Amino acid sequence: MIDDPVKKAEHNKIAMILLGFAALCLFTSLILNMNSGKSLKSSVQTSGGMIGPIEVKKDYSVYSISVRQTLNEYGVWSFVSGDVLDSNKEYLFGFGKEFWSETGYDSDGRWSEAETSYDIKITFPKKGTYYLRFNAEMSKQNAGREIMVTVKPKRGSSLAHLVLGILSVLAAAIVWSRANVSWGDLVEDIIDA
Repeated sequence: MIDDPVKKAEHNKIAMILLGFAALCLFTSLILNMNSGKSLKSSVQTSGGMIGPIEVKKDYSVYSISVRQTLNEYGVWSFVSGDVLDSNKEYLFGFGKEFWSETGYDSDGRWSEAETSYDIKITFPKKGTYYLRFNAEMSKQNAGREIMVTVKPKRGSSLAHLVLGILSVLAAAIVWSRANVSWGDLVEDIIDA
């Protein structure tokens, strides 16, 4: 804890500036994460299929892709993979996740759990036409239903602003606590409690 009132006021002012900066970063992150155009919703059979075209209007455009599949029973799995293709339908890169559904009994009774969706953000480095190709590899035939896909254009990448906002909040807390908290008293209070 700082006893000098001038230094304490300076530290508190720095903490407030950091908090203001954090709020600005988090607000910017929220704005960049908003949708910026028309969404594309489609479904693909488990045997595979293509979605598109996706017209990317500017370089480094960010798109959110939501993928889900309902599984028909417990104890099965389905690996749903997606490929990003260029305008010539040539492979650029891929992504995917395993969906599963389980049930059972324990000391609390019957339980069930499932993982049947995922979201991914993709940055297209160049404007142009793109396609998405999906298919599912399943533990048994007809384990899952059709694959539902939603593609949403975003205003931009929000990750850097989000991280910077969180780090600024932490820095503000450290600066403020250095000026206002006596760590010896805090330790004694914890021990006495």
